[in-house]
Amino acid sequence: MPMLGELLIESQLIASSQLEEALLQQSASGKRLGELLVELGAIDDFDLARVLATRLNLPLADLRQSTPDDDAIALVPESMARATVAIPIRRTDEGLQIAMAFPQDEAAVQQMRQSAGMTVVPMIAPPSDIRRAIDKSYRALAGVSRHVDAFLAAEAITAR
Repeated sequence: MPMLGELLIESQLIASSQLEEALLQQSASGKRLGELLVELGAIDDFDLARVLATRLNLPLADLRQSTPDDDAIALVPESMARATVAIPIRRTDEGLQIAMAFPQDEAAVQQMRQSAGMTVVPMIAPPSDIRRAIDKSYRALAGVSRHVDAFLAAEAITAR
């Protein structure tokens, strides 16, 4: 499997000098290569996710164009979604599709599987898109939950 830097150069998304600079910084910082290239402005995170999806043979989740389903969101706690930089998208016949910034993180995949109680189908998406979707989706879920609680409280009062 070709290295990420090689793929980015072959795809003409970065120059070899940008890769060299990022590799130097990586040895000092310990950060992921892709993360450094985004920080340096060499590549945007969506292009990086696209290349990683190809490299890892995973589907790309475009959270800019689609919204996660509420029933999928309810299967994974917000704290876990934030900690793993991953968000459930939808349930399918194959399992629960989850957009992940780091789908090669087996521990995160396992956490999601245990929380959801079903097979997890990892997809890849940019971390910034995932964080934005987490903010939006879990806030919406909390709003729905408050309305349901208020409705149930009103029902209990009128039933007396």
